[in-house]
Amino acid sequence: MKIKDIFRIKVIIFIIQIFILSLVLVSFNYTSPINFDSKVSPPQERIIQTIA
Repeated sequence: MKIKDIFRIKVIIFIIQIFILSLVLVSFNYTSPINFDSKVSPPQERIIQTIA
């Protein structure tokens, strides 16, 4: 196996893991409480919470 093939497999596995984790979080309606300063606008809060 070439290093290129191994790297490609690792990247694919990583993407699958992120996808499965996202599905689990959405299915259990998981939310992470984050306290924001008053400087952060509501749309920015939603974006940050989604990424978190």
